Amino acid sequence: MGKYSTGIIRHEALQPLSRHHREALFTAINLKRAGTDKARFSLKKVLSDTKEYWEKSGKRHLRQEEEILLSAFAEFRSLDCPEIKEMLEEHVNIRAQMNKLLSKGYEDNIEEMNKTGELLEDHIRKEERRIYPFIEKALSEEKLKELVSLLHERTE
Repeated sequence: MGKYSTGIIRHEALQPLSRHHREALFTAINLKRAGTDKARFSLKKVLSDTKEYWEKSGKRHLRQEEEILLSAFAEFRSLDCPEIKEMLEEHVNIRAQMNKLLSKGYEDNIEEMNKTGELLEDHIRKEERRIYPFIEKALSEEKLKELVSLLHERTE
């Protein structure tokens, strides 16, 4: 094995969702850096890019996790477990924070932008490192293969 890690190996079924996470991380990092010396873009551009991400794919991504991925998971395990409860609670918080952020003007939103970025980044990293592996382990290979067509056609 080489010197560098190749990252997390995700089952083919969940790869489209993981690709969306990369896009979301870019948004999260720009939000976290907004108004700081690490910012690469103006507040107006960060907010505009965030709105575009959220409307184009962010909201849909959360729905796909809930409606497709968690519905499949529920066939094998109870949704009444800490990992899934935490995931769903964070989805609600992300939606609320995005709505709050995007309903205001950008001039006085630096703190909200940074807060939203942290929330989004923490959530994505948790899903990739803990929740997706938990779900992958719970689902049968047959069910994962079923998800390939559902998630690939709806997320690409």
